[in-house]
Amino acid sequence: EIINRISITYAKIDGLKNSYVEDKINKKILDKVNSLKKEYIIDEHTGKINITVSTYSPGFGNVISIDVSAAAYANTGEEYYSSEELLKSEMGAFNIRLDTGEEITFEEVFTNDADLNFIIAQTAYEHVIKSMKYVDTENDEYSWDFDMDNVDYGLIENDVVRMVNRFKRNLDSLKFSISERYITIYFPDKSKYMDVDYFSIDMYDFVDYIAIYTRFLKNESLY
Repeated sequence: EIINRISITYAKIDGLKNSYVEDKINKKILDKVNSLKKEYIIDEHTGKINITVSTYSPGFGNVISIDVSAAAYANTGEEYYSSEELLKSEMGAFNIRLDTGEEITFEEVFTNDADLNFIIAQTAYEHVIKSMKYVDTENDEYSWDFDMDNVDYGLIENDVVRMVNRFKRNLDSLKFSISERYITIYFPDKSKYMDVDYFSIDMYDFVDYIAIYTRFLKNESLY
């Protein structure tokens, strides 16, 4: 009964010269799908389950990002489910080398001399500040949604420090994805001033410390 309410969408890699690596990557994707399916069938009260695993190529470096999202809703007997029935959800990603099929670490995205704590702190601070604004969609500009004079900047700084510490504790298992310009980090919890549990590093801001563009490049095409 629960199985009939599962919606699963996942991608497969196709076209690599090395069929062994291709099969290895596709197995990683399928293993993740099966793991999420097992985790998200909570009990007989579980209703609709959505699992999506998609691939995205940033277009450089022989790397692909595999984005993951999952959500489980309480069984209400209705055809459609709202956020009020949400039991559990998560967003994440993992990144794979197309030449070996191995996952890359967050540290490998950057040069050996990059100060990762500074990069995280700087980015986190900017996102906390931006989260205090809303976008005027008509003019595509940020506007203040409350009086910044009454903001306790000490709390903001404490929040940034907490996020940096969280980053350092989870560095080995950090979930992140890579696009043409941004590295999106997924945190297991939310900050005080942020409505989301992820934020993006603009690689243009730290271009001298980005290694992902060339670190895994090969002289020959992998396709």
